Amino acid sequence: MKAPATTVSQWINLKTSGLPDNIFLKFKQFCRSEELIERNDKVVVAFSGGADSVFLLILVQKLQTQLSLELTAVHINHNLRGEESENDEKFCREFCIGHGIPFFSESVDVKKLSIEKKISIEMAAREARYLVLEKIREKLGYTKIATAHNMDDNAETVILNLIKGKGVEAVSGIPVVRGNIIRPVITFSKSEILGYLKEQKIFYRIDNSNFDNKFQRNFIRNKVSPLLEEINPEFSMSILRFSQMLRELTISANEPSVDPVVIKDGSIEINVDLAKKLNDFLLFKVLSIRIIELFSLNLKFEIFYNIKDLLVNQTGRRIDMGEGVTCFRSRSELIISRAERINLPEMKLTVNSKTVFGKYEISCEKVDEINWLINDNKLVEYIDGDESGHIFSVRAANKGEWFFPVNGKGKRKLSDYFNDLKMEPNLKWEHPILFADNNVVWVCGYRLDNRYKISDKTKTIFKLEIKENEQHHC
Repeated sequence: MKAPATTVSQWINLKTSGLPDNIFLKFKQFCRSEELIERNDKVVVAFSGGADSVFLLILVQKLQTQLSLELTAVHINHNLRGEESENDEKFCREFCIGHGIPFFSESVDVKKLSIEKKISIEMAAREARYLVLEKIREKLGYTKIATAHNMDDNAETVILNLIKGKGVEAVSGIPVVRGNIIRPVITFSKSEILGYLKEQKIFYRIDNSNFDNKFQRNFIRNKVSPLLEEINPEFSMSILRFSQMLRELTISANEPSVDPVVIKDGSIEINVDLAKKLNDFLLFKVLSIRIIELFSLNLKFEIFYNIKDLLVNQTGRRIDMGEGVTCFRSRSELIISRAERINLPEMKLTVNSKTVFGKYEISCEKVDEINWLINDNKLVEYIDGDESGHIFSVRAANKGEWFFPVNGKGKRKLSDYFNDLKMEPNLKWEHPILFADNNVVWVCGYRLDNRYKISDKTKTIFKLEIKENEQHHC
């Protein structure tokens, strides 16, 4: 079995819509890419009855016929929650009977084990689980043990180990493979898992002890993680990328250096064949140094993995790296260069007037009410005039500027928002944005800033509109 860390990060980037076929395709391709579950494998699935393990068991069973697998579910009763523990075991047994899956269960006195070994309840439960799973695997002659650790579990592990001052391997998170133990759903977030189960109307058990913050992991999950999500709603994804790269560092520390990069005429040229020989850690290191030297641009994880995608994509594709820098795939190279930017002058706009910015005309009109028939039109927006004031400016975005998009998750950089829109690099730095006192009011034609949306307290309404300037075509 190969070391999975060299490619796992490519699958972190794959977003799913929650539709069953998309979820299963992501799962199947990840298992195949990382050689986690192969033809004729015999897999023991750790089955607690919670959402994650139900999700894993269902997906492995969907693979069973395709790969001629043998599958068994194993439930460990920790005897920590009295009747609830008994109900968990009953649920798991009945679930497996209903789905035609062989089932084993074993009861363990975790509290007693904790006292005897002078370790925490959490640690004792973990040790007991893996001892039981390995014992049954050996007894059945199976090849692998699959556990349902997900992306959020990994984030919690990294944060907890970092806080505790543990070493590099501990801070590198949960490995995709450890001996014969595999984690096939490590690239799925909790929200993806719950969304799939809801869509499929699949029931699962809820462990109420997960809400008890006296346990350190629960404290991280329930208290710390929500705060971090306010800074970055996808912080679990960022942590997984970081942890996988850190794990690669420990694997590849002694690998010989291969430099696929050549600086030529103010651009970075990357030899595709040589780049493919480097793992993520070394390639990121090589590229990030050159990119910051040449373009004063910090290479973000998301952009790095988009660059990696270009290594295996057909020629002619281009991605935006931010700040006017693009990466283009030619036949044998990736070329990173800065797109030429047209500096359009800032224009003033007042109420009941219009102005021209590049090829666009932007207008502002005071109205008595909202025309709901056109309110879904992205080219028209209504704002609270009491909040915005009566004087505006229209200009392109500058580096580092941000706004609070309506229906978004807090503060967002304009450059990141343009990346989400997949706007062409040569267009996003010319696109008109309406400002009031240097605060973004409207990314024209796309999204209003939440600070200026209409509310029950609104007394003054301004109608904003953007359209192509007819004279621009003359």
